[in-house]
Amino acid sequence: SVSYPNVAISSLLITLSDLFFNSAQFQVNQIQTSGLSRLTVNDLDAVLKITGESIIWVDANQVKQDLSIAFPELKDVEVSVEFPNNVQISAFERQPVLVWQTDKQIYWMDQDGVLIPPRGEAGEMLTIMASGTPPLVVNEEVQGSLTNDQIEAKSQPSELSVAELQGWGETVDPVLVEAAYQLLAFLPPSTQILYNQTHGLGWKAEQGWDVFVGLTLNDINYKLNAYQAIVEKLSREGKNPSMVSIEFATRPYYRE
Repeated sequence: SVSYPNVAISSLLITLSDLFFNSAQFQVNQIQTSGLSRLTVNDLDAVLKITGESIIWVDANQVKQDLSIAFPELKDVEVSVEFPNNVQISAFERQPVLVWQTDKQIYWMDQDGVLIPPRGEAGEMLTIMASGTPPLVVNEEVQGSLTNDQIEAKSQPSELSVAELQGWGETVDPVLVEAAYQLLAFLPPSTQILYNQTHGLGWKAEQGWDVFVGLTLNDINYKLNAYQAIVEKLSREGKNPSMVSIEFATRPYYRE
């Protein structure tokens, strides 16, 4: 025999389920954000794909994880899911202070040396013309905590996000960023800052050659004195080299 109260309860549950999962009243109709400057709601939802979905399926922790992976320029991400159809996202968006440009790629960095994707407008920034990708800091603590299986999985392109494949979210030594800015103080305005994977930081001299000082500005005054002596020697001899190195203050040299 059929129990009519049970049938009624089942019918009610079905109706409520249909209401929750299919009613427009419980579908995410807008993502509300705070703390963003260059990223837009459309940028976020292109990854999350939750607009128009039932609020029942939205997992705040999963949203936070997805955003952190896809947008390394975000930190302190907080997500709240509120009935009937509201998703709130707050985050701090890293502000770029430096452009690292190679022949193939443009990177932005924030003051902590974190690589973030060029996106939108960021105003005037120091630009470093580099011969290769930025030198990255290896987080030995994180690397040491990974199992062999995790390391192997990370090496498979299919396991990496677009952001990870591009290198966004990796960190360059902030000392290098600071040194690049300090180097400007010793150079004429509008001098082009350079980076070479072998010789470190430098600049394009007004005579046309490249000058390199290494990865830090240690003994910079002594090095600049050595450089001036080389310039005077080159002028006397009528030579125009392609590169001058003052990486080692006691052993400066030039290359034809």
